[in-house]
Amino acid sequence: MAEGNLKITLVGLGNAGRAVVGMLLATRGRFDINIQDPSEAIEGTILDLKHAAGTNGRNRIFWNDREQFESSDFVVHTAGGQIHDGGDRMAVSGASIEMARKVFEGVQFRSEPYILVVANPIDVVAYFVQKFTGISPEKIIGIGTAADTARLQYSISEFLGLEMDQVSMMALGEHGMHLVPIWSHTTAGGKNIEDLIDEAKRSELKEQTIHSPQKIRTATSASVFPTSLLCIRIIRLLDMKEEGVLPLSTSLNSENQMLFETEAIYMSVPVKISGGSLEQVKGFKYSADEIAGLKNSADIIRHSIQLYSRYYKAD
Repeated sequence: MAEGNLKITLVGLGNAGRAVVGMLLATRGRFDINIQDPSEAIEGTILDLKHAAGTNGRNRIFWNDREQFESSDFVVHTAGGQIHDGGDRMAVSGASIEMARKVFEGVQFRSEPYILVVANPIDVVAYFVQKFTGISPEKIIGIGTAADTARLQYSISEFLGLEMDQVSMMALGEHGMHLVPIWSHTTAGGKNIEDLIDEAKRSELKEQTIHSPQKIRTATSASVFPTSLLCIRIIRLLDMKEEGVLPLSTSLNSENQMLFETEAIYMSVPVKISGGSLEQVKGFKYSADEIAGLKNSADIIRHSIQLYSRYYKAD
């Protein structure tokens, strides 16, 4: 990473973008935060953020600064189509891909930043961000099913009367209607989940997880806190060269392409962050039902990519 302040560009200052900036400023550190958003309506918010920037560390706020953008260590891409109540994330693919094209096409990064994709549909947008930028696929990270995992952990812990950190699990695949809970690796209070919760209840908890963002949108326009916290965690893991395993959307390696019978699409799999880099966990064991579910996730993502590749020549 660059010496001095860590350079972070945030694309889009909607609800998710504001949450990310707020959490960065609450994290004592030294950040140059550049906000890429063409709306003149946010000028007052930019001023407010500048006033707050130096109160908890040596932080600076920039607005649509091309030099800061091109020299970023991290880019957090939150700008995407608006999902309406009851809508599927895939329905906003076209709008989100076009926003990504306008932001990234032709940008000449001085060195390859990590780009964290929050905009929905995450897996599809991550794929096109890589095509528009041309940077190494492993540098594009979709937040993917990490937020879904947190939601399902919460539901399990509530049902069993446990703390969230007593539940160990991952949901993988598509960030959306076709996510796959990996029950074969799920434990609660140190016990296998299949010994604690029957199949019917597990299915109910999965559906609850899938539809929880719709419930959240009845009170606010989007779910922002889990994804924002995850962005901060990933940035800190990579910048501080710490270790962790998360379910993240990344360009599938050859092992996972073969396992799920697909191409190098972006989809959530277990990813190890170590020494400032990422690597897909090798040799991860799934049940037959889990592999079938992940193949279905891959088919859904691949279909959407193929549809829009006609327009963007991204194949």
